[in-house]
Amino acid sequence: MLLFITNTVKWNAAVLLILMVLFLLLQQIRHTSIKNIWLQRITTMAVLLLAFFICPSYIKSAIIIPMHTNNIGWNWLIIAGAVIISVNYKLVQQNKFQQLYAYYKDMEWNVTNIFFHNLSCIFYVVFYELFFRGWMFQQHQQQFGMVTAFIINLSLYAVLHIPKGKNEVIGSLFFGTMLCVATVESGSVFPATGLHLMMALSFENFMISHYLKQQKSVV
Repeated sequence: MLLFITNTVKWNAAVLLILMVLFLLLQQIRHTSIKNIWLQRITTMAVLLLAFFICPSYIKSAIIIPMHTNNIGWNWLIIAGAVIISVNYKLVQQNKFQQLYAYYKDMEWNVTNIFFHNLSCIFYVVFYELFFRGWMFQQHQQQFGMVTAFIINLSLYAVLHIPKGKNEVIGSLFFGTMLCVATVESGSVFPATGLHLMMALSFENFMISHYLKQQKSVV
């Protein structure tokens, strides 16, 4: 029995290490077009889906986080979401962000493309958080303790944002802390997933709306 448990721990650690490497490599793909983003999202989800089959305990341990302290009230989540959406609206108006995400203007934004883009974003963020703030965060917490788990999670999250520049790296540290705290305090990955979805969907749709207005003004 002890040998089985030891082998299971080693197997989970090996799978986690391989997934971390693949996950990090996929996130380093530079966003030069919207279709490039779609490809990154689909391949990332494929890697994480593979993990479900290789390690069935992945999905259960990703959703149920055994480090519950107290419930986060819905009011807190609503307020945090409102702040995130407001900040995103202001960021999209800034030239430096418009230049960083200039490839949005190269896409022909019709109803089909907007629907697929949002759908891919939703699935990508859900898989992302199940892995990042769910399974990986929990495995590190069990092996190294809460503080080390926080440090590893935030460090890797910051590394993922390096291709987007210094401001995004700094922002990821603040936002990553919020997501980790939400996960620990709620005992679930769903609050972090909800906040991440509000951040991603609001920013991307504000950006799409900005360039749609530009295209209409030109016509």
